Amino acid sequence: MNEFDSIRDGLAAAMMEVEHNLMPMIDAMHRMRCELVSRGWSVDGAERAATAWFSTLMAVGRQ
Repeated sequence: MNEFDSIRDGLAAAMMEVEHNLMPMIDAMHRMRCELVSRGWSVDGAERAATAWFSTLMAVGRQ
């Protein structure tokens, strides 16, 4: 295995960890959007609200 293979494998592992950590929050955002639509929100409005929630969650996590 050369240096490139090692870097590639490390990057792949890091990306899998990010996916593993973000998926529950992405799933929650999707459920939120679906719930809002089922309560009569427009798809656009529900998407904006869910995206704002997710963006805030990400911003708070960086602090």
